[in-house]
Amino acid sequence: MNASVRRYGAALLISTLAFLLTYVLALWIAPDIFLFSFAAVVISAWYGGWGPGMLATAVSVLLTNYAFIPPYNALSFTSEALLRLGIFCLLYTSDAADE
Repeated sequence: MNASVRRYGAALLISTLAFLLTYVLALWIAPDIFLFSFAAVVISAWYGGWGPGMLATAVSVLLTNYAFIPPYNALSFTSEALLRLGIFCLLYTSDAADE
């Protein structure tokens, strides 16, 4: 298997697992819905580099927007949602760039 396919596949897998873990534990980590997403981005960037880190950031943003930001089970483009997700992207993009 190609090394880049492995790195990007790992980023997708890690991001998906972080989402599932957040979904299961949402009641206990309610204010920090980005907790496991941050770990997914850090691990993906450490293992795969900048590209997989950016992929993990994008996947985390889309899944979090869809599942945890009102209106639920729909992508939200309200100013509040865009602000939260924008801050998330800025922080994680800078973290992925550092790896």
